Amino acid sequence: IARASAELPLLALREPRLGKNRALNTALGSIGDELVVLTDDDVRPEADWVRTMHSAALRWPGASIFGGTVIPVYPDDAPDWLRTHHFARAAFAWFEQRMEEGPLPAGVLPFGPNFAVRGALLRSARFSEALGPRGDDYAMGGETQLLQRLRGAGCAIVYVPASVVHHVVQPFQLTPRWLARRAYRH
Repeated sequence: IARASAELPLLALREPRLGKNRALNTALGSIGDELVVLTDDDVRPEADWVRTMHSAALRWPGASIFGGTVIPVYPDDAPDWLRTHHFARAAFAWFEQRMEEGPLPAGVLPFGPNFAVRGALLRSARFSEALGPRGDDYAMGGETQLLQRLRGAGCAIVYVPASVVHHVVQPFQLTPRWLARRAYRH
């Protein structure tokens, strides 16, 4: 953070209570009106990821939320059946829509590793602290629940296929035990 702060206006915040959604809510107290881009710690964004999201926000001034593409990157020994199974979409946050840039259909929401929200909207919204990571056992869906509430309040969501992150799947995530626990949490 110290090295990057020479080039970027960074603000380091601390949340002593365990939980991703608690940390996100703490950060939301410090945002302005600018676009807030969210991701996870297990993704590799493409070099133009933030630029493509920002450009889409300029092209769609009436939209409040923007969701990009999430592509899983599997270990070499991942079985072929798992790479193509419908559960892989939920298990590994695989999000690719067969559409051009534009409004997402009703019932379709971006996935947590790659979405952005206009900051003015997030100043009054919060992530549910009853959901999301805070140790090894937790109910998933913090981002989904927030996006459902925002969409229910009339916020337009635009899919930005050119904004791409690669979700890195670890070998331990291919075990039957991990997949069963993920399905339960989901």
